[in-house]
Amino acid sequence: MRWLAERALESELMEIRLISPAEQGNALTTLLIESGLRVPDDFNRSIIWTGLSLNGQLIACAGIEMYDQAGLLRSVAVAGAYRGKGYGSTVVKAAAILARLRKLRALYLFTEEASGFFGKNGYELMERSDLPADIAASSQAAQECSKMAVAMYCTLPETLPHVLVLCTGNSCRSQMAHAYLNKYLGGRASVYSAGIETHGLNPGAVAILKEDGLDITLHTSNHVDEYAHLRFDLILTVCDHAKEHCPWIPGDALRIHHNFTDPSKVKGSPEEVQKAFLETREEISSYCRNLAAALGIPA
Repeated sequence: MRWLAERALESELMEIRLISPAEQGNALTTLLIESGLRVPDDFNRSIIWTGLSLNGQLIACAGIEMYDQAGLLRSVAVAGAYRGKGYGSTVVKAAAILARLRKLRALYLFTEEASGFFGKNGYELMERSDLPADIAASSQAAQECSKMAVAMYCTLPETLPHVLVLCTGNSCRSQMAHAYLNKYLGGRASVYSAGIETHGLNPGAVAILKEDGLDITLHTSNHVDEYAHLRFDLILTVCDHAKEHCPWIPGDALRIHHNFTDPSKVKGSPEEVQKAFLETREEISSYCRNLAAALGIPA
């Protein structure tokens, strides 16, 4: 599952995505070795890996080793040619959002030389004796980290992450994605949708979602300015026009882009139009379902 993400301060398209098991034995291993970090003995031991890619090349990564209500942030790495550009902070932030979606309450880490970096990203020093029992008993704490490594922690907000789906008119595709994200994220995020214009609810979108058991008749077509008071964690643009004309939105949300086919532009017989709405609905439903599955959120 790939998250196509464009950082607000970058002109190039970046990819914030979960790192697949296939990559864990090559691209991820190479990045960790290059960064002087230990390669985990077992990549699949409840570790979720998030990465930042540029033109298909993995340039930064971070792992979260999952426990009950806490996670161990580990193996934060940035390829040498890309250090000093803020990419490390990007994957640390992405990892925190993933942790919140998994309903973790805190993240912990061990570091020998990067306490200043993590401090700037919201982590505080703590005594090892105060670590939760499962974190203290982790292999990283017991075996992999030297006695020189300090422990740090970050308490995660108890509020749900805020997700904004942005389209041109908040009429069709963004309304569909809004509905399916609500369904598949299972209450793990507060989802909103808006447009850079407002075109009203598209009757075709309302009808095709109703066929799949989703009722959006009470949804409204909202302008993005109506949500200026909210701080979003993720912003998903679902059409190229919205991405290209996305207004500046306060905060440091991760920008995710996926262009879905616009069925409202299809001309033809009622059957042809119906088919177009059905295909877009299935495309959006699959995308949102796969996103939730990639995050490990139960169906």
